[in-house]
Amino acid sequence: MTRQLANRPFERPRGVFELPRDEWLVHYDRITGTPTSTQPLHAALLRGIHNEHVFQVNTGGTEEPLSCGLAVAELGLVGLFDIATSATARRAGHGRRTVEALLAWGSTKGADHAYLQVVADNADAIALYRSLGFETLYRYWYRVGAA
Repeated sequence: MTRQLANRPFERPRGVFELPRDEWLVHYDRITGTPTSTQPLHAALLRGIHNEHVFQVNTGGTEEPLSCGLAVAELGLVGLFDIATSATARRAGHGRRTVEALLAWGSTKGADHAYLQVVADNADAIALYRSLGFETLYRYWYRVGAA
């Protein structure tokens, strides 16, 4: 999904904070329930990001982050990745504030378009992204050979 950022003012919502990668990963793993066995691979992938990027969490005024996300800026684009909201905090605006904060960050880095990927059957996330002005650019799928 993609959307334009040009000519749209963005303000960073309250309660959203930037964190260092390793601290952010602890919260991401807790929010998503990432299995311990896959955490080292995810951390390695994130260490491989060489473009300007930011890791953000939204506390929603609580002690612990309720949602999180990552943005990467490159060539007038900002990509949003690893957007997640705690299962107990969904449908309360936390994901929206996280995405808005990432878009605000991207616009300060000169991005005029944003993009993200979302699983096709994640209706709640798609509805959120559409409400934020994202539109489907194209669909893709993975093919797996016979075992």
